Amino acid sequence: QILETLRASGIHATITFDDRSFKAQFRDADRANARYALVLGERELAENEIILQNMKRGDQENLDLDKVEDVVQDRLYQRKK
Repeated sequence: QILETLRASGIHATITFDDRSFKAQFRDADRANARYALVLGERELAENEIILQNMKRGDQENLDLDKVEDVVQDRLYQRKK
């Protein structure tokens, strides 16, 4: 549902369910020139959160699942609030 929501708002997004390590998956995202990666695992689901990883700086933040579209839009397009 998150992927569909992001795509519907015009954000190019892909998803992976690989059994590979996070490091390998982040390396793939970096090769694809992704600006951000979202990480959603069992812990995040239980806490109604998702991790937003800035691929250039390497920092990350936990976001409320209900706010992920707005935050990603803000980060990608530097929207003013």
